[in-house]
Amino acid sequence: GDDRVVRSWDPLAGTEVAGLRGHTGRILAVTFSPDGSLLASGGEDGTIRLWRVPEEGRPTALATLLGTPDGWAALLPSGAYKCEGDVAGEFWHAVGMCRFEPGELDSHLPGVHRLPPEALL
Repeated sequence: GDDRVVRSWDPLAGTEVAGLRGHTGRILAVTFSPDGSLLASGGEDGTIRLWRVPEEGRPTALATLLGTPDGWAALLPSGAYKCEGDVAGEFWHAVGMCRFEPGELDSHLPGVHRLPPEALL
């Protein structure tokens, strides 16, 4: 929606089950994986957010995906990230008003670390 929140509803009760926050722009599209265990939301902020959808309880953030002209990056709430291709200048960690290249801050920020491309999200 326009309020940057992905909302899920119980269709039988007509009540909201969860409001998923994370996008910084309007939500433009949502879709579930075929088995219903993942939800993807696409926003005006240029990101796709993946959410785990448990059988019981609230969905949780799995990853934020960024597409770049020559590669891609995935950011996980745990601080892990992975990227592939030429993402220099396109992908960066933002701290205050400063920009950093992938890997540059890993040794300075506890919990931030790059995953190998073959690692599962």
